[in-house]
Amino acid sequence: MRINRLVRYLLPLLLTASVIISIILSASLWLNPSHYKNNASSSSGTNIKSQLNSKPIYDVYAPTQLMHNDDDGNQHLLVNQSINLIGEIREDIQNFQDARIQSTSSNSENDYLKMLKRPNAYILNYSSAVSMSILNEFVNKRFSNFPNRKINRVVIPLNDSRHIYLLGDDDYKIYTVSVKQHSLSDLNEFLNTKMKRISVSFGMFNQRPLIYFKKNQKMPQYAYLVNVQQQNYYVIRLLGESQNFNVKHKKNGTVYNDQDSKQVTFYNNNDVKYVDERPKSIPSNLNQLLFSNYNALINSGVSLDNVKYFGYNEQKQIATYRGYVEGFPIFNNINSGSITMQVVDNSSLKYQFSMASLQIPVPSWVPDVKLPSTHAVLSKLKALGYKQSKINGIELGYSWQGSAKTNVLVNLIPTWYIRYGNTWINYNDISVNR
Repeated sequence: MRINRLVRYLLPLLLTASVIISIILSASLWLNPSHYKNNASSSSGTNIKSQLNSKPIYDVYAPTQLMHNDDDGNQHLLVNQSINLIGEIREDIQNFQDARIQSTSSNSENDYLKMLKRPNAYILNYSSAVSMSILNEFVNKRFSNFPNRKINRVVIPLNDSRHIYLLGDDDYKIYTVSVKQHSLSDLNEFLNTKMKRISVSFGMFNQRPLIYFKKNQKMPQYAYLVNVQQQNYYVIRLLGESQNFNVKHKKNGTVYNDQDSKQVTFYNNNDVKYVDERPKSIPSNLNQLLFSNYNALINSGVSLDNVKYFGYNEQKQIATYRGYVEGFPIFNNINSGSITMQVVDNSSLKYQFSMASLQIPVPSWVPDVKLPSTHAVLSKLKALGYKQSKINGIELGYSWQGSAKTNVLVNLIPTWYIRYGNTWINYNDISVNR
């Protein structure tokens, strides 16, 4: 057994220690919230340009969900707060040898659904399609010679050591990857890890695969300390160290521009908008966009803790990145918890994000929230008059809500989110307003 497998069992002990520390910090926060805020604000004062994000590209573009299909075809979503399940699986598949690819099936909804329900297998799900080159980063460049197709899911059999399957939701594409025979012992042993197993099943909804949560689910609430970065940090990261800026103060925020092509607007709610009207290059396809965005994220200095690629709106040319907790995305009415990166009119770039980022989890002392099944959500939407043909996605996620007692604490409340048209709507708001 590898050393990191042994380390895995030490993590619960480390988690217990971190909880104790969090309790102490939480008590300190309630007694003197300004102390944390002052310390956080002073942490970004010097040598800003040398502060680089070190999050690797394969982590930003990692799959967001891990599922297991057992021998009888039962499907479960695997969740663990203290272990990076996706990272563990990556360690077991990054050493595939002699990988070769061939197209197996396309345009068959039945074949596609059958593959998604294949018994005795793991399924890695991306929240949105990625390019083959991005997937290649995740598998330690084992797919370097593959054609650059769009991939949504990876099926890893637990009883076949010579094949894995790459799936693209568009046109129900199935690609068979043949690899040199390898041991499946670590992948099978991983099932003994203590983790939450949520009963789910794949089905088709509006001609797209959808993960149905079969039962009502109790989901935990979370609380996090929040750090708000200083404006000066992003001015230097995005506009450079020159002091030759124009600065305009407005009612809703402050605008900096470099008197050339770049402008940064800081809003009073901690949102940030960055525009470059004459970038050096404009990405022309999804693959270029994802790599270009990663470099921009690193250079901007925006916090990437727990941030993953969430989706791409091809019509509006907007890529979205969200914070995740236990594999579930975080939503907010403003940009807290998310980053959007847009190509505007094929000539300029616009990025929007928040100066606020999650830092340290603290005990929330609140009960779990009971959420309805996917079928119950769809039935309720239909009863309220929502057209099912306009529902383009359903996600179990977390709502970012500020604390009424202090501005350095945020609560993450579990709820359903529905993509109606191109807008994500909180299910709780739907239930209340109609």
